[in-house]
Amino acid sequence: MFTSYAWAFKETWRGLCRDGRMLALATVLAGFALSVPLFIFTVVYGISEPIRSLPTAVEISVFTTDKADVKALTEEIEALPEIESVRHIPKETAFRELNEGLGVKRSKMHNPLPDLLVATVSDRADPDEIEKTAAAMEKLEGVDMIAYESEWHTKLTVLTDVVRTGLLFLGGTIFLLVSLVLWAALRMTTLSARAEMRALYLFGATPLFAIRPWAWRGTLVMLAGALLAILITASGIHFLSGPIAEAAAIYETPLRLALPPAPWCAYFVAFSAFAGGLIAAFSALGSWRSVH
Repeated sequence: MFTSYAWAFKETWRGLCRDGRMLALATVLAGFALSVPLFIFTVVYGISEPIRSLPTAVEISVFTTDKADVKALTEEIEALPEIESVRHIPKETAFRELNEGLGVKRSKMHNPLPDLLVATVSDRADPDEIEKTAAAMEKLEGVDMIAYESEWHTKLTVLTDVVRTGLLFLGGTIFLLVSLVLWAALRMTTLSARAEMRALYLFGATPLFAIRPWAWRGTLVMLAGALLAILITASGIHFLSGPIAEAAAIYETPLRLALPPAPWCAYFVAFSAFAGGLIAAFSALGSWRSVH
């Protein structure tokens, strides 16, 4: 076993020295191909951070009566099927926030506001379920009136579905394009495999023994390509950081572009190396079968 691995290591090193230019070209192609999805994902994820942090659930405001048992009413609302949580806003807090919003520093006016309960509806609830939940909430004892708006949630759901479908189509197209480029790049590393496969076949080598150096070569090419893709993405982020920071300052929103965390980058490199070895192995196996 150790002899076969030693031979595979020597053959891999010999192939790297012999086909250095071709392997360098394959590595550059792989690096640029892998940098496309990595760069797009990094930019889209960073820019969409403020959007993803926005609350998207419908909230129903409940105005209680003067004699309402707020604690018991809160438990009854939380027991409704589509309610995720309930937040209690005491009338003193509501009155103070109203005055602050109006710019009133001190007010001797009697507080006319009741205690408020803000019920957050599940994101999975459709408009009919939201309406039924609001109707059931309005019938509870201690509820004076309710207020909510769900039309924006319906529009947001439709828009989200359209954007998701478009992103899936775009992602599928990019994935297909990148896969073809990677296949072509790794196919370049096995162009000279047929002659060697014929000699190994005549000497009685097994397929696994014969394709191992080529699989290792593909692993190294994709490993280097993934590292190059991270370097290209980091360079693109560096040049985009200035304009993004200016746009964030103008719109007063937190925008920051950065590479994915180190564990994610490590997974990206490991997966790329594994995929490179697998593709190169199948390509070399095709050359092996052609000499039978």
